[in-house]
Amino acid sequence: MALFFICVFMAATPAHGMLTPRCNWGVGTPSHFVPTVWQNSTQVVMMPVVMDFGGPPLGTSKVAFISFENASQINRDGGGVLRIIDNQCNEIARFPDPNLPGVSIIPPGCPANILSHYLAPVSGLAAGRIDGTAGVTIVAVLDELTSNHKQLVGLKLSGGYLTPRWCSSPLPLGDFIPGTTAPAIAQLDGPNSSSSGLSEIIIDNKVYDRYGVLRYTGFSFGGNCATSGGPPCPRSRTAVVANVLGPNMLPQVITGRGLYESSINLNNSLWSGTLAWSNSNITNASPPLVYPAVAEIVASSPGPEIVVTDTMQSTVRVLSSSNGAQLASAVLPGGGHCGGPPMIGDADGVPGPEIGVASCSFYTLFKYNNTATLTQVWKKPISDPSGQTASAMFLNPTGRRIFYADENSLWVFDGMMNGNVIQTIPTSSSTAIEGPVIAALDHATGDRGVVILAANNYLGGCCKGVKIFNDLGSPILIGSASSFWNEHSYHFTNVLDSLGTIPVIEADSWVSPARNTYRVQQ
Repeated sequence: MALFFICVFMAATPAHGMLTPRCNWGVGTPSHFVPTVWQNSTQVVMMPVVMDFGGPPLGTSKVAFISFENASQINRDGGGVLRIIDNQCNEIARFPDPNLPGVSIIPPGCPANILSHYLAPVSGLAAGRIDGTAGVTIVAVLDELTSNHKQLVGLKLSGGYLTPRWCSSPLPLGDFIPGTTAPAIAQLDGPNSSSSGLSEIIIDNKVYDRYGVLRYTGFSFGGNCATSGGPPCPRSRTAVVANVLGPNMLPQVITGRGLYESSINLNNSLWSGTLAWSNSNITNASPPLVYPAVAEIVASSPGPEIVVTDTMQSTVRVLSSSNGAQLASAVLPGGGHCGGPPMIGDADGVPGPEIGVASCSFYTLFKYNNTATLTQVWKKPISDPSGQTASAMFLNPTGRRIFYADENSLWVFDGMMNGNVIQTIPTSSSTAIEGPVIAALDHATGDRGVVILAANNYLGGCCKGVKIFNDLGSPILIGSASSFWNEHSYHFTNVLDSLGTIPVIEADSWVSPARNTYRVQQ
């Protein structure tokens, strides 16, 4: 798949609006960009998140990501170090940290060696204020090196240290997606619940409370799937939450191949998640290779649609959110078992959103038309044999720029000019499901938007670490972006500000044409 990063750059005097590197954490020039703790852990192959986690400089957003050392750590899904850097690539905290003062009480649910426990290096992060107290919680996946199960862990930045606050109830390895898994944060129980304002954590078809206690694992009363025996339940690598079934409903957990309705009893002591529908056209692989998103694609159809990349069949599908019926589909060009998480937004300036998806050989933009088909708007050649990386777009009234990174290059496409290549920048990555992130890190100093990439060269290549790019102040390229990107399935309404405020009732992101987007910064 592809990653986000850079190593070397292009012209000494780039044209107005071209990306230029600001700083590169993990390399030796200047020397303070090399970490002083876990110095060899400078490879990155996951999507960073952006939030004001606290710490200096005060009032600015920071970048959180997981680094690792080598291929053996990837193969065993362990050895990851969570790091936070500021807007100049200075590292301000990490976990584990041998300098972290000892604690006399092990956080709830955590192993006894939690202070020296590593993270899964390819898994994603999610961040937000989820527990009703001050500070942003970063949700990550613990590695499995010293145990026989996976766990989530919640960490906060306090006193200059990232400290674990809780670990989730354990799940057997066979019931947890290894490696490339990305959690999400949302409030599922609505404003009338006693836990209103306190968020849930969603990963795959599983829902946890704000302290990592398992609320439910999605299942079906109708016998379509079961937690033990029978066909497997629909699952997903990237969690998506939205209320697509209408008023007076709790938000649903969407895996792409299926949709789960959450329900709770009056005192919130019993939760359940029932499979409302599933689509048998989509491959139910294990681990699951489906990537969902939500947007209004079919204007004549009530409610939004579910857009799914079905990687095993190299197909992008548009499904009805009410029953999962397929409304349109298109085979991704180039063949193979390819297809990454979809990006959705008005990329060409013509009314109606487009769907951008990377495959093994091309980045392709599709649009739904009135004949119930997805039409190819344009495609551009790329190089990513695994073909499952994400992309991002910046959208403003005067321009649409799509950012995508494969194994060798960061690409900047002009969505309004037939996908013309505005810029390519050398990078390197073995690629997973990561992708570029767009955010403003410090509005107060005129930082209106940067592109954040991660890279790795443990299998060869030019680059490693995390790089932040300026845009030379061009409003056409970046403009004035939001100062947060809190999870892999980021969309405009899932988090309210850089302090990580999670909405009690999330607004429908697809109602306004200007906000009918997914993995898009505005």
